Amino acid sequence: MSTSRSFLLVICSGAVGALIACTAAPPGELDASATDGRIVGPRDGSVDAGVGLDAGPFDSGPIEALAITAPTSGADVYESVLVRAVAPGGTSSVQFFVDPESTARCDDTELPFRCLVHLDPAGAAGPVTLVARAMVGGVPAEARVTVMRRAITSDTCTDPLAACIARWVTEGTAAGFAGLTYENRDGMHALLDTSAMPGITALTNDESVDSWAMSGPSADPSTILIANVSKAYTTISASLLRYQVAWGSGYSRFETAFLNDKLFFYPEHVDCGVEDFYSFMTAAAFTSQGSSGSELDEVSKHLYALAAFAPSVRARLHSERMLMSVLTMLHRRTRVASDAEYLSGVANPTAFGNFDNDVAMTLAAHAIGDGATPPIGAITVSDDTSPMQIGDGLMMRARAFATTGSDEYSLTVDASSSRDLDGRQLTYHWRVIRGDPSYVAIAPQNDDESVVRITFRRHPETTYESDGGAASSRVTRRSSLMAIGLFVHNGVYFSSPVFVTSYSLDPRRGATGDNNLD
Repeated sequence: MSTSRSFLLVICSGAVGALIACTAAPPGELDASATDGRIVGPRDGSVDAGVGLDAGPFDSGPIEALAITAPTSGADVYESVLVRAVAPGGTSSVQFFVDPESTARCDDTELPFRCLVHLDPAGAAGPVTLVARAMVGGVPAEARVTVMRRAITSDTCTDPLAACIARWVTEGTAAGFAGLTYENRDGMHALLDTSAMPGITALTNDESVDSWAMSGPSADPSTILIANVSKAYTTISASLLRYQVAWGSGYSRFETAFLNDKLFFYPEHVDCGVEDFYSFMTAAAFTSQGSSGSELDEVSKHLYALAAFAPSVRARLHSERMLMSVLTMLHRRTRVASDAEYLSGVANPTAFGNFDNDVAMTLAAHAIGDGATPPIGAITVSDDTSPMQIGDGLMMRARAFATTGSDEYSLTVDASSSRDLDGRQLTYHWRVIRGDPSYVAIAPQNDDESVVRITFRRHPETTYESDGGAASSRVTRRSSLMAIGLFVHNGVYFSSPVFVTSYSLDPRRGATGDNNLD
């Protein structure tokens, strides 16, 4: 069977190393409530996005009856679980249900039949029965599997966060602020007060383009660092981050720092107002909505969450160079109410506005146990026909169209280098985070969809609604950015997003002063 659709393809392979160095090699945002943002077929409640590439079937061999192949009976599941089914040849579709619901969660029309099922985030622990139904040879058929829904347990914090951290440190369940470094790199222009963070190393510096990440704690692989730089390039009207990536081909420095457990915070200044001038998306550096000082509340949140990790968990994630990836996932996930929203543009904006998730983020960090740490996603790319490369790395591939020439290009993305510290089986989930899905085609290249072929078409400037904060404060912005997020799941947690993006305007355009909404 074949299905016409417009999708993006990304492939990931390889392993994320301990010390990483990287070198640069239509209207609205997709409604996650209606489609869950998925663009590789109707496998988790999504709809066909339009005309595109033929993904083609995968040969599963002769099948005698409808059966659920994953998860297995009695398996532990948490909020989200990928359900797989096989059916005899000629079966045109399989519907997936959560018993006793009468409305299908997915109706998949393409092999391998699968559905990403999101359970109620606040649901009670206990048995859950997952059901697959299909017409097999004109006769209704059904397969069932009962799994055990588990809850991720966490402590409570009714005191100020500093008091909770102190209590947990005394109990031995939190690592605390000792071993963490906060660095202000704008000459104390926007300085975080760390007086309530006992044991933290607080430094000040004045960053320049020439010295960025070349000296001090930024260059020390052993340092866990959170740094902020409340500056912008006012002469060309660009944030430091956008300038460094789009003009300076400097993305690799941010990713190298990120994969060595260092995260830099920048304000968007005038870059993300009525128009969003960013030609890429990345989790490897943090962008706050606003100008000088707008990032300080987020800097504080990240430091408290780092302090809340159990000592053994933080040490293990740091030794594996995965700490900032996990921290970034926790920040984005606790800004939304469910995994389904996490896999959408709501949790993954260009710049993050104010949102009250400091307690939730700290509790989520404290709840992570030794045997169930989140995974990390990573990608490599081949057969890339894109006309312009903005940034290359394991965590991001940013591409752009030339102002003239071809209106279509393709690349193959391999996510097999994604990994889980506890050896859990990984599943791969691709989402449209920004843009109209009809301008991108995804063609899975293997059964688990860890490898895909993506074709982008030139995307017109359109509008989306988001600022990364509360719904009441969201702003409608113009953008021509097409963004795809890869989220890897290990049965307990999703990874931080890995982005593949395409931009259709000049990535080096200067923003204007009237674009500043602050």
